[in-house]
Amino acid sequence: MADARAHGVALHRPLKSVTNAQARAGTYGQDAFTVDWDSKRVTCPNGITNTGWREDRSQQGLPVVRAQFSARDCQPCPVVGDCVPNLSAKGRAITLRPQQAHRELQQARALQQADEWKERYKVRAGIEGTHKACTAVTCVDHATAA
Repeated sequence: MADARAHGVALHRPLKSVTNAQARAGTYGQDAFTVDWDSKRVTCPNGITNTGWREDRSQQGLPVVRAQFSARDCQPCPVVGDCVPNLSAKGRAITLRPQQAHRELQQARALQQADEWKERYKVRAGIEGTHKACTAVTCVDHATAA
């Protein structure tokens, strides 16, 4: 997203779905937590704050922030089953993108819910379907220089 912003380009594609256990309906996903970037604090829906904050790298090598909650704080919570699927020695952990990317991702997810975004995406999806059909028939996926 940073490259697109630097070049003045607006990306219009659906974001990948959140597939972790907390993304299920009826559970507390990341959007239920409040992040205070200046104090490096994440607050859960029940008012508990994280006990750890560290900058790290994702499996893909991208910068992330990992916020850890204490199991001691999570265990007595009345909704722990909706937040931590398998509470062990550690409490809930949240992995966030860096601040700017996190905010852009939240904004993009909110935009995707709007009818205007959905209508505009229908055009792109139609073009992609036509392109796929053409390449399947012609076996040509790109223009070639003569």
